[in-house]
Amino acid sequence: MFKKILLGVFSLLIIGTVYILYKKDIRNTQDLKRTIFEATHDRESVAENEAFTIAYNSFLYGLVRVKGMLLERRAIHPSYYDYAPINKFHISKELAKPGFTDFTPNCDTYYGLAWLDVSQGPILLNLTDVPDKYYTIQATDAGLNTFNYIGSRMESAPGQYAYCHQEWQGELPEGVSRVNSPTNQVFLQARYLVNPGDQEDETRVQAQMKSLNLTPLNPAANYTTISQGEPIANPLNTNPDFLNLNFYSLLNEALTKNPPVEKEIEHVGTFSKLNIGAEKTFDPGKLNAAQKKGMQAGQMAGFRKLFDVLRFDGEEKGGFNFKFNLGEYSKNIPLSAAVAYFGYGANTAEEALYVTAIVDADGNELNGANKYQIHFEKGQLPPVDAFWSITMYNRPDNQLIENPLNRYNIGGLSPSLIPNPENGSVSILIQNRAPDDESNWLPAPKGNFWIILRMYNPKQEVLDGNYLPPEVVKL
Repeated sequence: MFKKILLGVFSLLIIGTVYILYKKDIRNTQDLKRTIFEATHDRESVAENEAFTIAYNSFLYGLVRVKGMLLERRAIHPSYYDYAPINKFHISKELAKPGFTDFTPNCDTYYGLAWLDVSQGPILLNLTDVPDKYYTIQATDAGLNTFNYIGSRMESAPGQYAYCHQEWQGELPEGVSRVNSPTNQVFLQARYLVNPGDQEDETRVQAQMKSLNLTPLNPAANYTTISQGEPIANPLNTNPDFLNLNFYSLLNEALTKNPPVEKEIEHVGTFSKLNIGAEKTFDPGKLNAAQKKGMQAGQMAGFRKLFDVLRFDGEEKGGFNFKFNLGEYSKNIPLSAAVAYFGYGANTAEEALYVTAIVDADGNELNGANKYQIHFEKGQLPPVDAFWSITMYNRPDNQLIENPLNRYNIGGLSPSLIPNPENGSVSILIQNRAPDDESNWLPAPKGNFWIILRMYNPKQEVLDGNYLPPEVVKL
């Protein structure tokens, strides 16, 4: 009797299997695996999880590209106060101050910013002599990767330099130095040191920077312009599109203008299932409920990751966080997103090392309700070949702080910084209310803040990780 029952069950399994194979059009092993997967998994959960992963990865990869596209669009709008067309420098007329909102600026150098388009041929830069002055011209691609420096550290010679797409095969005029870019978009940041309070030096630096002429090699090239009537793009972190699904439409625009470089193609290809990629159209209306839920959760998870990177990515030394890997992000995509969000355009460590602190020596967030001190013993000031400074930014806006002294940073070039006459040590006071002696005071906001210790042309002991700055101690 048992054998008859077993035979009947076996027969039903065979008949059922044949029916499934027929109805599901299973012709090979892959079709069979797919059918078994669909039968044994919650399809909505699978769709939600897949959308989460794609949204998370594409948000972190794409934030730098979207922000760069919006920064460029704003910069070339004729109504923008720092306007300059494509392939032209905008030269700052003063040091950074509150309201200087493009990125987390230093307050030691004048900036010259230019957005280049090398898709139609090289752009020539004319460099005049810069005697006895720290300066640097940093070139980054659409992924914010630094691919070239011209400047005092490089001992660059005056003359002409040509920024070319790496696949351009034309000929340059004689004597022009070629600089290859991986992407169509190139962002140039010229930084020229200004002696604090020296008006003659300011005038001299302005003249030097205004000589930075950019000229397209192709006279027939036609570059993007924006009409006066169009709205000015908003690249600031307050833009709601950074936290809604329209972000992915903006990412498609950015990828169409600047396709991923070869080493990124495979990674970006994983986004295509949700129509994210160059020449694609992302339509949130075509998402099912599970996909939409997954994408929204993935985007928010990516956003929260930015703060984890700021605080935990890097090496903790003293009370500061050292990031030796800024400027090249192919192996650390979350770091590129965090740099784009909190600053945009960081130098590589050899040019300038950025060392951050958002907590005090006890691990508590820095806040203007408290008083803090950074105490450098004699001989322990940051070892650099150029200069160092500590700059104050509020949170979460990452902006410079209005204060009665109009002092936004303090450092080795600050005329006010006074060593202790007894032992040569230097104590920097960080607080909201003015101390009795304001000489070494770095004013703080009333709320949360963070600071950046910048070391320009750091000495080898810094790059080797052997320099330990003092902690930020709550008094």
